[in-house]
This record gives sequence, C-alpha cells and structure tokens, in this order.
Amino acid sequence: MTVSFATVAVTITVLKNGSPLTTAAVAHAGNTGTFGPKTAVDANGQVTFQALPGTNTFTAWDNSAYHSVTLSVTGTTSASISVP
Repeated sequence: MTVSFATVAVTITVLKNGSPLTTAAVAHAGNTGTFGPKTAVDANGQVTFQALPGTNTFTAWDNSAYHSVTLSVTGTTSASISVP
C-alpha cells in the first residue's frame, strides 16, 4: 500500500515595526502541535514551509522576542508575523 501526502507551500513574512525583519527565525508546528527546527528567513524576511492541509502554527523569533500565528491551511498561502 502506498500513502501519499499532498503538501502546500506556506510563505511566512516576519515583520518588525512594519518592515521585513531579515534576522528572524521561524518554526512550524503541524497538526500534531510539535515544532520543527527554527529556519532562518531570507533577505526579504521570508521563509517557505511545505505544510499539510489543516491547522498549522508558525512562530517567529527575533532574539528573545517571539510571536505566533495559527493558520487553517487549505492551499498555498502566505501570512505575516509581527514580532515585538
């Protein structure tokens, strides 16, 4: 038996004071609620994860400050997270 999973791209943009933050890291927790490793954002303050459809939580860190967003992923999507 073969089991296939169809993931979708979720692009997270990290903002600080309304501008892209290029020094942040983001972690993704899928339906199980377990976070994977932190991934550094690119020069645009963005990182893209392949996520399974359903409830997904993304947390962005800038030094010790952090903020999370929970998304109901149904297809390719994007979201912004503002960190304090």
